[in-house]
Amino acid sequence: LFIGGALAVSISPRDANHLLYATDTRLLRSGNGGRDWAQEPGAQFAGAIFAVRFDRESNGAVASTAGSIFHSVDGTAWDNVLAPAGAAPVRAFESGAQKIYLAGDTGVFASADRGRTWARASEGLPEAPVAALAVNTAPPETVFAVVQDRVWASSDGGQTWHVRSDGLPQGRIESLVLDRKLWTVAA
Repeated sequence: LFIGGALAVSISPRDANHLLYATDTRLLRSGNGGRDWAQEPGAQFAGAIFAVRFDRESNGAVASTAGSIFHSVDGTAWDNVLAPAGAAPVRAFESGAQKIYLAGDTGVFASADRGRTWARASEGLPEAPVAALAVNTAPPETVFAVVQDRVWASSDGGQTWHVRSDGLPQGRIESLVLDRKLWTVAA
């Protein structure tokens, strides 16, 4: 099986052996910790899959192609959901306590129904591609986004954003890492 270039991987929070693997040519699934892989059925996944994420609260998942977002209630049957303008292709999905967030082409979008519908959550952010996303679920839940090489933060579900790049060296910021033991974010 030719796998292709890796773009994203997600591990089920309910079963660490259940993986979804987004590549530049298809979406793959493993039920045995990555020892074997099977291509997800359906023409919608014949091509690049830019982001994939299991839902933290259920067996569901979300995935993004170049122009669409797909949602699965059970992790097997996929439905095309209406992607707002500027959302796809999704660069990353991140789960919060009550919402799923996505890093889109023109900002951050949020879903309060586990990925079935999406709304813009970018008030105060530049209308530009979001390079990275992280969610600190410790109260108050804080969403971090990298837009135009600056780290931004929202503690109200994406309703308002503030620059949080003070103290970081000047230059290109491409990723965020959340340390769940210290509840800190590194850029």
